[in-house]
This record gives sequence, structure tokens and C-alpha cells, in this order.
Amino acid sequence: MATHVLAGAGVYTDEYIPPITRRTREHRITSDIVFAPAIPTDLPPSVQLQAAHLSGSSTESCTGPVENPQSEGTLTWSDGTTSSISLISQSAERVEGHPICHSTWTVTSGHYAEGTVHTLAVALASDDTACLAGGSIHTATGSVVIILTLP
Repeated sequence: MATHVLAGAGVYTDEYIPPITRRTREHRITSDIVFAPAIPTDLPPSVQLQAAHLSGSSTESCTGPVENPQSEGTLTWSDGTTSSISLISQSAERVEGHPICHSTWTVTSGHYAEGTVHTLAVALASDDTACLAGGSIHTATGSVVIILTLP
């Protein structure tokens, strides 16, 4: 059974390049997550999870599912170190243009190496009405819940 290490919430901003349109195509995605207040851990001395930075790609449109996700990133800790994470699986879809995403990651190095991170992100897409009318979505912002467990 997995050992629960930390859980908390933050806010994030995604940037899509090229912007998402009604046409399904591949996009590069950059996500920046801030955990404020920082999330406490069991690491001494009072090390906390402060932020995450993710980058990758997926194939999507403003009305369809998110497909072929690939992503890696870093978790930033209050002691100035980072942990690397790599995407294992993702279930994502768009509801009226708004992305909803559950991702599972493995921690590949740093604090909690070999741990598993689960994130659940819900965002309100900017310009979703414009996208449906032929425009595009450049960014999305929203809330994310993170849970980290160890084997």
C-alpha cells in the first residue's frame, strides 16, 4: 500500500503554442503551477513544495479530447532543490472548451524519487467562445490538486 506524503492545491497557467483552434493538431504546452501557501512535507527542516513547471505536447482542438500527451517537469522545494517528474498517464478532455485533466507522474530524481504524483487540474480556458466561433485559445488558467505517494 502506498504511503501518502503530501496533498495540497495550487493555481496554474497553461500556454499553448500554436494556439488551440477548432482544428485538431499538435501543440506544445507549458504549465506553471504555484502552491500558495506552500505545501508542507515530512522532510526536515520544514521543506515545502512551492511550485511546479511542466512542459510537453498533446494533440487537441477546442472541442475534442486531449490525445497523445507527453510531458516532463520539475517540482520546486523551499530548500532550493528540485525533483524531476515524468508523465506516466493522462486522462483529459475539454468540456465547452475548458480543460479537465487527471495526470499520473513518476518522480525520477530529487526529493521523493520513485514516488508517484497525481494531479487533477480544472481550468477555465481563455477565449473559449472565440475558439468555438473560429478563433483560438492561447492560455488556460485554473486550479490543481496534487497528491504525492511513496511505494
